[in-house]
Amino acid sequence: MMSKSNLSEHIFRAYDIRGVYPSDINEEVYFLLGKAIGTKIHSTNDKRINVCMDGRLSSHNLKESLVKGIISTGIDVIDIGRLPTPLLYFSLHKLNVLNGAMITGSHNPKDHNGVKIILNGETLFDRHITELKNIIQKEKFFTGNKNIGLVTQYEKALEDYIGNIKKDIVVRDDVKISVDCGNGIT
Repeated sequence: MMSKSNLSEHIFRAYDIRGVYPSDINEEVYFLLGKAIGTKIHSTNDKRINVCMDGRLSSHNLKESLVKGIISTGIDVIDIGRLPTPLLYFSLHKLNVLNGAMITGSHNPKDHNGVKIILNGETLFDRHITELKNIIQKEKFFTGNKNIGLVTQYEKALEDYIGNIKKDIVVRDDVKISVDCGNGIT
């Protein structure tokens, strides 16, 4: 088990939690982070969270650990898969869920990763990120529920998103488009 003194303080940033994988962030850190997120969700009206990940090699294992931590607190997880960040926000609206977590390193190099968090309909920042760190450091995790949360899949996020966009725009057939997604999952 990770010692709270081994937790890298600098991974807790103003608008997200991120660092170098596996030295700063790893599966053990994400399990504890999941427990902290689940603990915070218990103070909200919605006891569910949508979880999504980008295409980085470390994202799958980090997502699995985060989900294990979250469900250990009795919170249900809706796994929407490997998609770009806007689809997490879309899924929250589509499924009427107030909590979300996006495992992503964003624009950072491939050995970095992180997580953006939405709780009770608001993107976490500053003091809210610090609260998660404090929950981990003080080991003040929610333990009153003996039930493990459920994990379900929402496999239609991309299909629903594209369908929604198609309703709002018209694209001419004779236009040629070229896309460079860089490191994104787009």
